[in-house]
Amino acid sequence: MRKWIAVLFFFTLGLLFLNISCQNNNTYQVYKIDQTKCHRCHQCVPKCGFNAITYTLDVVDTITGETLILGSVKIDPKKCVGCGECFRACPYHAINTGGQVDGTTGATR
Repeated sequence: MRKWIAVLFFFTLGLLFLNISCQNNNTYQVYKIDQTKCHRCHQCVPKCGFNAITYTLDVVDTITGETLILGSVKIDPKKCVGCGECFRACPYHAINTGGQVDGTTGATR
């Protein structure tokens, strides 16, 4: 029981911190993925608690008849709250800051 109270306390404290940091200047940090550094290891996807990271598979047929399966990992700036969990989870340093987002309009600065 104490464990769950502690988890709930720190989760609430984290949300409060994110809310306060957004209210101070009404902007917050978002992240983006450098596709040239990304190895598609998916370690960032489960770390995002806001479902801001998506992984898609693209099947491409080439002229020679071969089928290539290409994947891409993307961060939705409208869902990203700037917590940095994906940044810390990426072993290839492919996730970097992508700028500031205005908390009221959602526009990237």
